[in-house]
Amino acid sequence: MHNPYTLPDWSGSDWADELESKMGIPVVVDNDAMGAAFGEFALGAGRSAEVMCLVMLGTGIGVAVVSRRFGALRGAGAFHPEAGHVLVSTEGERCYCGQVGCWEELCSGESIPRYWTTDDGIDWDAYARMLARGICNLSRSYAPNIIVFGGGVSDNFDDFAPWLRASFAEPDPMGRPEPPLFVRAELDQPGTTGAAYLADRAIRGDTR
Repeated sequence: MHNPYTLPDWSGSDWADELESKMGIPVVVDNDAMGAAFGEFALGAGRSAEVMCLVMLGTGIGVAVVSRRFGALRGAGAFHPEAGHVLVSTEGERCYCGQVGCWEELCSGESIPRYWTTDDGIDWDAYARMLARGICNLSRSYAPNIIVFGGGVSDNFDDFAPWLRASFAEPDPMGRPEPPLFVRAELDQPGTTGAAYLADRAIRGDTR
């Protein structure tokens, strides 16, 4: 495990192999967003998807992509791609990733106070406009037909989803016939479900 920014005490450890040797059973470790994505893909809001993006809007922004044909999108050396750190602005605070204006810095749960107005609470339209920039990047990069939203901020899905849908209502200049479907995660514990799904696949020898 190599994540000194969000998991400093675990970074550099190889505890999956250690657990496997001590317990005598297969142990599978994966990125939390990927685990949740497999849960929603198998049994939740993405079960009808050809290509699904899961966007976890929590303390950070986690993104995972799963294809019906090819399985999970993974980076070289099993490194998890960090789509939550694409640039969506030229303004904002510097993120721990080193960039200014990255999506996580501007749209994660930690960013919500910046959209607070004294009169009307949270300006969800302003939040959704910024969120839509990252979603457009995902749509262009991976061409999913379903984008599932999870994490704590997704509790307010009905507040920001109409603006997202409206921003994708115009014909796509790139020629895509239909915009992606935006839905909220269905499972109460998608990560737990996905972990069980990944373990079952590992036992069966499916490592996609």
